[in-house]
Amino acid sequence: MGWKSIVAALVAVVVAFVIAVAVSFRIRSTARVEAVIDAPVTQVWTQFADPELIKQWWGPHKYSAPMVVNDLRVGGKFIFAMLSPSNDINYNAGVYTEVLPKERISADMWFADENGNRLTGDAIKVPGNWPDTVKVTTTFVDAGDKTRVVVTEEGIPLIMKFLAQVGWSQQFEKMNAAIKKGN
Repeated sequence: MGWKSIVAALVAVVVAFVIAVAVSFRIRSTARVEAVIDAPVTQVWTQFADPELIKQWWGPHKYSAPMVVNDLRVGGKFIFAMLSPSNDINYNAGVYTEVLPKERISADMWFADENGNRLTGDAIKVPGNWPDTVKVTTTFVDAGDKTRVVVTEEGIPLIMKFLAQVGWSQQFEKMNAAIKKGN
């Protein structure tokens, strides 16, 4: 194989990579994350209902949640602030569309300002072509002294699918740690 063939092959690989990345910004996907929480379903449900408890686990490692407003009922609204280690703050807000205690929570969620006002998908600084609303469903499966929790985010950019999975996994780790501390 001559150097021209090698260069042509490398160019083809680079072009394919650039196209794949560009497509992953545009295509929407579903992220699904499952975790086992070391607490009974009643206690885990409270972790999703109580704003003070949500503050302890919302956001990946090294992130905090300085503000949480949560009205967990059908039609109830929420605003969750997420503060990064570099002091950037993002807000997720939404409205609950289904609340079956200790079984399932469904919500329409969006990026927002500090008052919960919706930001359009093209106005946010997070990578990808975001829709204005993402559907988030959380299910709880009672396993005695443990609870299996499954979170599904529908409509997120494919480029963010892996990061959403990592973020939720880290949040579940933070939740397990808070529960072990007695919170």
